[in-house]
Amino acid sequence: MSGKIDVLATLDALDPSACDYEEWCDVGMAIHAEGLSVADWDAWSRRDPTRYHPGECEKKWKTFGRERGITAGTLAHIARSKGVKPAHVDDGNNYVFGWDMKEAVVPGEQIRIVNPEYTEPEDIPQSMETEPKDQLAKYLQALFKPGEFVNYTTEAYQDESGKWKPIGGISMERDKLLARLNDKKDLETALSSSLDANAGAWICANPLDGKGRKNENVTDFRYTLAESDELEPEAQLGIIRKMKLPCAAIVSSGGKSVHAIVRIDAENLHEYQERVDELHKILNGNGFKCDKQTKNPSRLSRMPGVKRGDKQQVLIDLNCGMQSWHEWYEWVQDLADDLPDIETWDDLADNLPELAPELIAGVLRQGHKMLVSGPSKVGKSWLLIELARAIATGTDWIGFDCKQGHVLYVNLEIDRASFLHRINDLDEHLAERFERMDAKSRKNLHILNLRGHAASISTLAPRIIRKVQKTGLDVSAIIVDPLYKVMGNADENAAGDVAQFLNVFDHIAETVGCSMVYCHHFSKGAQDGKRTLDMASGSGVFGRDPDASLAIEPVRAEAPDDESSAWRVSFTLREFREPAPVTMWFKWPCHTVDEDIAELEREASEKRSEKASERNRNAASGAHENINGALRVAADRLAEQGQKTTLKNLLTMLPPKVNGWDVSEKKLRKWLDAKQCPWCVAHYDKNLKMAIFDPSEDEILTGF
Repeated sequence: MSGKIDVLATLDALDPSACDYEEWCDVGMAIHAEGLSVADWDAWSRRDPTRYHPGECEKKWKTFGRERGITAGTLAHIARSKGVKPAHVDDGNNYVFGWDMKEAVVPGEQIRIVNPEYTEPEDIPQSMETEPKDQLAKYLQALFKPGEFVNYTTEAYQDESGKWKPIGGISMERDKLLARLNDKKDLETALSSSLDANAGAWICANPLDGKGRKNENVTDFRYTLAESDELEPEAQLGIIRKMKLPCAAIVSSGGKSVHAIVRIDAENLHEYQERVDELHKILNGNGFKCDKQTKNPSRLSRMPGVKRGDKQQVLIDLNCGMQSWHEWYEWVQDLADDLPDIETWDDLADNLPELAPELIAGVLRQGHKMLVSGPSKVGKSWLLIELARAIATGTDWIGFDCKQGHVLYVNLEIDRASFLHRINDLDEHLAERFERMDAKSRKNLHILNLRGHAASISTLAPRIIRKVQKTGLDVSAIIVDPLYKVMGNADENAAGDVAQFLNVFDHIAETVGCSMVYCHHFSKGAQDGKRTLDMASGSGVFGRDPDASLAIEPVRAEAPDDESSAWRVSFTLREFREPAPVTMWFKWPCHTVDEDIAELEREASEKRSEKASERNRNAASGAHENINGALRVAADRLAEQGQKTTLKNLLTMLPPKVNGWDVSEKKLRKWLDAKQCPWCVAHYDKNLKMAIFDPSEDEILTGF
């Protein structure tokens, strides 16, 4: 989980009515500092109807600057002070459970129960079958217990958009209200308040203490309101039914939504917030886009039995779906569990499943994944076309036998005509080693040219699977070339992105029942000393995820002609013992295995070493001559002046640098040490405390 605060999600969990004026301003400044809009602050503030005033947020917003240093961190501090855990931005679907995990659950974002496009809508009753006051009585009996206070309001005002908003509120004990509904002739009299047919009426689903309608007045965090303004009411009701939401009541709002009073059964506000957040995530993931402003436990919902405009706020159902939050949430988790069952070894030991057949003998099984990586312009595409041909014909590929079968080559980089000519050129040149592809082999090789149609693999995967399934063929392998063309917005250096990206290849392999082969480029810089699985560019997941990882490296060997280059393929395998590296020549358009390349590489290395040694010897010889020459000149100058060749005198006559080295007493002593520098023309005599020079050639010739 990232350390960045998710401002909107934190606001969803924070009750504005719990904040004082200064905290309210700080929340607005934090929203402003994080680049969000005044509309976000206004929408949050509206959840406190007793203090909210239209236009106040916009007026205050204009005075905000960054001088106080208010940020999302301030919002997080305010949330914690109210008992709310700040939400964080998720880095992807990387859910990590810590030691404090209370229960292992599938995150709500990952749960898919219904497809809203295929969910049957349900008709909404437009009129009441029973008396209005009887509808409210049934509602009260279903949601409240004897002795609990009910809060409702029939007063409202119109905001700037013309929408009716509730104000005020009346608290009455449930049984007293039920008695009034039974005794009075109509709903208006029973409620002791006039009803505005244009506005309708509202009621709080959770019981309160009778002293007000704020979160602190809630006595039991029993229900939450779930509604959506983005779907037609009939579609909303269809999803509610299909998802078996544990509803105490379902009420038509008389407008564009259905109000589901969902059982939450929370012990406290914190648990209430956690469960409501999870409910919203699950509903949103199934196409029911929840109104975020309904999370407040003291939120008002539409009162059944009341007329609103030309429609009715109708009680649709009571006590439907699952009977409790726990029952429903367990059912949801079971549906989301698509993992295979746990197996016991005792049941398997005597009945082992058959291994998948070897598609590339000793390298890759059918249904597994293989990565081929190498530097640019190494001929990776040619090598993969050779592999496709080898599978189609059932011949060998760089020395490894291939099982004959159907193979699909997904070409993303080369234009269609050029790619098809490549296949033909390769088949023609390989005819010297193999026969030309016959009719059966040609029918085994399939091409999907997607240059100009590249997209993320998650987008392409269902289309590729559908196209393969429509052929009705048992495809043995799908080759994707190259990988970077289908990465979309994934970051190749981010392990999470790469892991999710490669998971799609697992899905294709499992769905089609084929091997997945794909190529990737090397990282920048020298690859010397790296393992095969570390050579691919980007995250190490690239090399560690596939069952077989092949790396192509250049070989420094003397080529038989100017058109050939030598390459080595090394292997990292999960399923098989790793074979010895394969050396091969690449001469357009084919690769040819040649074991002698290793010997040629050794010979070339020896030649390079000998040349280097010779260069070093020549350089050393020249350096020695320069040092000896400098020493003799210094000695001659001292002789002319009648001075001895002591270390001090020699240093005064020697230049500051010889061969780029600083001339110091330490360096001079080293040169004059016969053991360290036997090539030197002089040696130091400790008794005489001076350097003794060997006679020069001229002196030897004159009999000195």
